[in-house]
Amino acid sequence: MTITLYYSDMKNASKRYGRDITIWITVYAVLLVGTSLAFNHEAVPAAVRVPVALLPMIAGVGLIAAVLRRWRTMDELEQRVQSEALAFSVGLTAMLTFSYGFLELHAGAPVLSYFWVWPILAAGWVIGLSIVRRRYQ
Repeated sequence: MTITLYYSDMKNASKRYGRDITIWITVYAVLLVGTSLAFNHEAVPAAVRVPVALLPMIAGVGLIAAVLRRWRTMDELEQRVQSEALAFSVGLTAMLTFSYGFLELHAGAPVLSYFWVWPILAAGWVIGLSIVRRRYQ
């Protein structure tokens, strides 16, 4: 009975997480398109350019809350797996961004936007999860 209840709770938490992530990514997309259109049509007065440019980050706060809520529902093993995957990702991201930074400074590589850091971190997390989960199977 306890195992069934536990499994049911985990399943409900996963469903809620999926719903929350979908909602916040949708909010992000709407705000991103809205701000992009506003800037493309030069409809944003100079006095409010910074707050308008940062509007999509409202969804970022919601995403962080959703991830933390999901983290708190994970069992200890899944938290450990996620922690190890994130540690791998942070290390990989540091190595890649620092390496490229040295190439920019000393080898004439073109300057890249900070926008690249998150995709590198996310890809590293996925790679880390596949490595760590294989170890715990």
